[in-house]
Order: sequence, then C-alpha cells, then structure tokens
Amino acid sequence: MFKNYKFGAWRKEIRALMTKRLFLLDEIRRHKKLIDYHLDKIKIIKSKTLVSVEKELEILLVKAGNDPKGKA
Repeated sequence: MFKNYKFGAWRKEIRALMTKRLFLLDEIRRHKKLIDYHLDKIKIIKSKTLVSVEKELEILLVKAGNDPKGKA
C-alpha cells in the first residue's frame, strides 16, 4: 500500500532520501539473511566436519606416540 506524501518544494530531495532509505532497509534485510546463513554453516562445520578432523588427528597423534587427548 502506498502512502501519499506532500513534497512541497523539496520533491527531488525527499524522493532521493526515500530511495536511499529503501536501499538501506534492503541492505539490512540482506545482511540479516547472510548472518543466519553463516550461523547455519558454523553449526554444520562444528557438528560434522570438525568432529571428523579431530578424530583423524587423534588417531595420528596416538600413532606418533602421543598420549590420547593429552593425558599424562
């Protein structure tokens, strides 16, 4: 739904600012979606990829003669 604004003698200035405001609101919306996307990616990395890498690292460290998980 559109609003009717009274512009007076400042039509160009008001329209330019309204356009800039819409652009900034879109930027905010886009960055919020990116944040959600990256948080989801972090969860996936922590739950799957990092776990498998840590398991492989532990196996190799034990083979190299280290105590498992740094126990002395």
